[in-house]
Amino acid sequence: MQKKNNILRSFCLAFVLINLTLSQSLTVPLNFKQNGSLYFTLKYNSYGFKECQVNLIPSIYYCSNVITQTAQEAKECGSIDLGYNAQIQGEDYISNFQIGDQQVPLIYTSPNQQSHFYGQNELCFSLQDDRSQANALDYLYQKKFIAEKQVFFSLNSQHSLSQPLPAGKMDIGAADISLINQDSDLVYLKSFGLQNSFSTPINRDLKFGNILLSNNPQLAQFDIESRFHVLSIYTFPSLLQAFDSQGIEYCSENENIFLPSIEKLKDITLSLISEDNSPFVVRLNPQQYTQQLSNGQYQLLFKQQIHNAAFIFGNTIFESYYVGFNKDKKQVLIAKKSQQNSSQF
Repeated sequence: MQKKNNILRSFCLAFVLINLTLSQSLTVPLNFKQNGSLYFTLKYNSYGFKECQVNLIPSIYYCSNVITQTAQEAKECGSIDLGYNAQIQGEDYISNFQIGDQQVPLIYTSPNQQSHFYGQNELCFSLQDDRSQANALDYLYQKKFIAEKQVFFSLNSQHSLSQPLPAGKMDIGAADISLINQDSDLVYLKSFGLQNSFSTPINRDLKFGNILLSNNPQLAQFDIESRFHVLSIYTFPSLLQAFDSQGIEYCSENENIFLPSIEKLKDITLSLISEDNSPFVVRLNPQQYTQQLSNGQYQLLFKQQIHNAAFIFGNTIFESYYVGFNKDKKQVLIAKKSQQNSSQF
């Protein structure tokens, strides 16, 4: 353990002098995987002519810093072995990563094939504090790369999975105020109080157009890894009943809903509760809760879950809203995006 600490201390000391002034924010581009999950790409140490980079999912609900690679790949990319991590079941490494305009030394674990983390590539931005996995927000703050322990997400509007980079961006540490609509403010939402989970209460006024849906959810959460929004099995049928009442054609296949047209669809709205108990109305237009398929049909981007009292926003919400997650305050921040700055970065 003493050897591991000495290696870590020596490695980090080499970068202390590089970053004498406090950075406000680190910014990286975001893109979509084919399954709809958001990821960002980091380059890290390389020896010789080998180009070393990794695609990482920003994890806001679970704390894991893992890169699935072989020991040879870690060595070729200049990572220093810190020893075995019994909880994750893999080797701990430290390497220097390019995050935004900064060189940042990060510790990660390379899980072996027996680990349930095997195959994953993630960096932790969650509320959790795990002794076996350093929280990236804590680490970046302690090393004075960022001013606050928070991360913000924004996506370009009208983006498709086949478009080239970037799909949007992630701001770590400070918000990009230029993205916010001039008639909107960055609002702290009240915390619902779930342990180790970013969540906020809902006014229970979920509507399809002017139709109030039944069995409304109690809280809202956000999903980086899916374009699908989630409703409970008790609320989802009322959405389909609203379709029926408006003469909207659809068909169901293996729990997926398909529509020939979105012409008759209405905006879906609900009110989140801000820190001062005032409502913050979130509006999803039909383009943000459907996606057009190659056959011309539209798939409804809603799924249902058993015994889920939450409305879980899929990542398409980041097209219209700038959303942040503050670790110290355990709260979600949100603002309506400026249309001028929502189409391209």
